[in-house]
Amino acid sequence: MSEKKICAIVVTFNRKQLLLECLSGLLKQSRSISRIVLIDNQSTDGTPLLLKESGYIIDHQSIVSSKLILASSKNSIQLDYKRLPVNSGGAGGFSEGMKLALEGEGDFFWIMDDDAEPNVNSLELLLDGNEDDVVALACSVVDTQNQFCLLHRGRFDFKEIYPTVQKPIEEELYKEKSIEIHAASFVGLAVKREAMIQAGFPIKEFFIHNDDMEYCIRLSRLGRILMIPESRILHKEVTKSLPKPTKTFFNKNVNMVPYQELWIRFFGLRNLIWIGRKYSTSKFVFYIRTTMNLLRNLKNAILYEDHKINRVLFLLHQTFDGLFGRFDNEKPKRILYKK
Repeated sequence: MSEKKICAIVVTFNRKQLLLECLSGLLKQSRSISRIVLIDNQSTDGTPLLLKESGYIIDHQSIVSSKLILASSKNSIQLDYKRLPVNSGGAGGFSEGMKLALEGEGDFFWIMDDDAEPNVNSLELLLDGNEDDVVALACSVVDTQNQFCLLHRGRFDFKEIYPTVQKPIEEELYKEKSIEIHAASFVGLAVKREAMIQAGFPIKEFFIHNDDMEYCIRLSRLGRILMIPESRILHKEVTKSLPKPTKTFFNKNVNMVPYQELWIRFFGLRNLIWIGRKYSTSKFVFYIRTTMNLLRNLKNAILYEDHKINRVLFLLHQTFDGLFGRFDNEKPKRILYKK
């Protein structure tokens, strides 16, 4: 039986140094990959120029696919680079990456963000878990302290959508050789070609947040997804939320999302509500919880937070856009900043 061909899919945006570390990790794999598909979400930090200077691409001005044969320690690796004309978010980037990847060779497509870096033996250990009824294999995700990031891997509970439909795997189970899961973030998830063809691509209109979870809902209905704990991938997660300012109201301390950071919160809940409306097995509970969640957030915005009118409009659009499947991804900035 011929050796499986592995294609890595990486999406990047304004993290050029981390991207180089990710690419270096891919080139050093003990089980060689044959191809890298790199999607640049219109980075503005000089990513294309750095890639050219580092020998990864030939034309740093191009917004179409470039190809280069890289000499790794064992084999040659083809790199397909595509710079998108606009920032389409992680959802749009991975959707475009999967489409481009399927146009070429690959039995497995290994998906990851630019701030991910696999261990040298990550792919080799991952492929050891391959079985006929498996549609995807997932590395375990660790942080910079080598601690498992439990939120990246989980199982679905369609009866209770909030705070998320994906419930984390207990850390105790990470001692097993393999664990059947339902969902994995796009950090070290390897999808079989036939499964990707059947499942399709992430919903690009999601922009960011919960696009990987929704994709895994479709993927898990085709077969099993296995996590291989010994196969580890580092997720550096440099984009952390700013500390929430605290406001005191009648001697009660209330955390408030900074106004300048609020727009990025729009997509996660909107997309989760859309997922709940489509996949929830208890619609009555879903609509009750959605209503309660909205009322609680409206109360906090009115009583405790700044820019009250804009925050109220933000919350209403966030909820109803999710319920009615409206994906205007410029809306949160228009609401908050009148753009």
